[in-house]
Parts: sequence; structure tokens; C-alpha cells
Amino acid sequence: LPNCTLLIAGAEPAPQVLRLANDHVEVRGWMDDIRDAYASANVFAAPLRIGSGLQNKLLEAMSMEIPCATSSLANNALGGTHLQEVAVADDADDFAKLLVDLLTTPETAAQMAKLGRAFVAKNYSWQNMGDQLEELISSTPE
Repeated sequence: LPNCTLLIAGAEPAPQVLRLANDHVEVRGWMDDIRDAYASANVFAAPLRIGSGLQNKLLEAMSMEIPCATSSLANNALGGTHLQEVAVADDADDFAKLLVDLLTTPETAAQMAKLGRAFVAKNYSWQNMGDQLEELISSTPE
């Protein structure tokens, strides 16, 4: 995809990441509002290979109806269904293929984006999280 660009956004990009910048790769440091980066994207890619817990960046992008591709490590915490709410791959070639597919089939990307937003609203809304917390507190013996 010769006209495609990649934006790498993060608080303090490492020197090796900064060196990736070229005509097709923009590396940005801290952004006052990360939603600006999400809003400018056709696809959100989070090929996370380390970390634990739920990756809020995926929830943020999904809630903005951006189709997302991530690793199984991140999706294990998220619980999305592959090729429905989120695209999942662990191998670099497979991940790249998912991104190309999402960028070249706007109908598929739009459907995944809608399902992803609905998934976040159903499973990760403030109301849902509050209800789960309240249930946990009330079921804990004193």
C-alpha cells in the first residue's frame, strides 16, 4: 500500500523507534489527546508482545469505532472474537495481512468497527464495571 502511512504514538519513544521515521512512518511522542491519533486512523494496530492486564488503548480505539488488530496476548485480556470485534495475529506476516485486509476492504473494517464499539459498550462501560464492582463488594464476606 504505497500511500499508507503509519503513526507510532507514545509518551517517550526509544531511540530505535525514533530511527524508524521516514516518508511512510511518523513517530510522535506525547500527545495531549491520544484520541486525535485514533481519529486520524483507518485502522488501529497494537501488536503487543509484552504486558499484562487489559490494554486500555484497545478499548479507547474500539470505542471510537476504529477497527483494531492486536496480538492474542492483548486479546486474551480483552476477550474479543477474532474477525468479529477485533483482528488477532501473533506472527508479523499474519499481522501485516490483517492490516492490509482491513485497509483494502472498507466494508469489513466498518463492520468490525461497529461490532468492536458495541463489544466495548456491552462489556466495559462505566455502568457495567460499576455493577461488577458492586457485586464483588456485596458478595465478599465481612
